Amino acid sequence: MTGKFAAATFEGHAVTAKDLMVQPNPPRFLREGDTIEFTAKISNQSEAVQRGTVRLTFNDSLTAQSADKLIGNNRPEQSFDIPAKQSRTVAWRIQIPELAVSSLIKLWRHHRRLRWRRRRLTGVVTPGSS
Repeated sequence: MTGKFAAATFEGHAVTAKDLMVQPNPPRFLREGDTIEFTAKISNQSEAVQRGTVRLTFNDSLTAQSADKLIGNNRPEQSFDIPAKQSRTVAWRIQIPELAVSSLIKLWRHHRRLRWRRRRLTGVVTPGSS
């Protein structure tokens, strides 16, 4: 040991984002008879225009069968075309019928070979469940 002390600093940064991101905005719960607009924000962080499709589907959580027709999700797939460094919001209008059960929400983003999927169970509040 020489008895001399040395000090150094290091500075850097990390980016926790992808070039194309989908941020869904699902409701925490739904009520029978509700009509809602389910939205998702698509952000393009790249230097180029991004084009693709985004798809929202609903399944009955008990049977795993599609619930899209039941809730009026007649256009589950939407195209997007987003300029560099911008974002767009896509929306689907859905209606929760009487006697609905919990639904499993799936939001897909398709872009060339990239795929993204998020699943979330959303409960339906019935008149006797409060």
